[in-house]
Amino acid sequence: MPLSPDLLLNKALRLLDAGESLRGEQTLRAAAAASDPATAVTAWCALGELHLQQGRHADAAIALAACLAVPVPPGLDDVCEADHVRAEALLASVAPPIVVEAEVGVPPEQLWDVLRDVGAVHHRLLPGRVAGTRIDDGHRFLTFPDGHVIREVIRAIDDDARRLAYAVVEGARPPLAHHEAEFQVYATNDGHSRLVWTARVLPVERAAEVLTRMAYGIAEMCRTVESPDVVPGA
Repeated sequence: MPLSPDLLLNKALRLLDAGESLRGEQTLRAAAAASDPATAVTAWCALGELHLQQGRHADAAIALAACLAVPVPPGLDDVCEADHVRAEALLASVAPPIVVEAEVGVPPEQLWDVLRDVGAVHHRLLPGRVAGTRIDDGHRFLTFPDGHVIREVIRAIDDDARRLAYAVVEGARPPLAHHEAEFQVYATNDGHSRLVWTARVLPVERAAEVLTRMAYGIAEMCRTVESPDVVPGA
């Protein structure tokens, strides 16, 4: 009979306390895959800490980002808060955030509608820069005019927070061991939008180059969204 999520988590922690790191890691992953959000948050956070102790910084960043990406119902916010705070602090120590932001001259609802349309990047967000977009089983494939393909995992699309989280898992430019990012849309006092794009990358030595690319990218996105020729959603 399969163990419940909380029992899986307890078993994983007991294994780690006993020094059985491999079995503990495997059991933590099983707990993290559980449908119970609170258990998943704790398991991902614990897995991130384990990887940090092992010197596996890229794996730690992935686990900690996964912890923060677990959809948590409002009633469980307080339950998950400590793990979220811990995961944020650990993630910042491994991969400091790279942040660019811009004011966009459209209402936040309009900007969010473009961003959440994850299969239409080549039409609505970066036409010309991206030649094609394909969605397959939670993965987004972006094809560029030179034929290069980037594969991303869509982590979260949060309509209430107007937040899109994703990870670049293959084809990153520049090549990276870890690349997690998110967009978030805020309303401004004048009825327009503020777009914040945050990324965390490893190795950290690539951060300056990534920042430059993000600065160019966000400027291009703003021009596209503000253009009267932007393709409306389906």
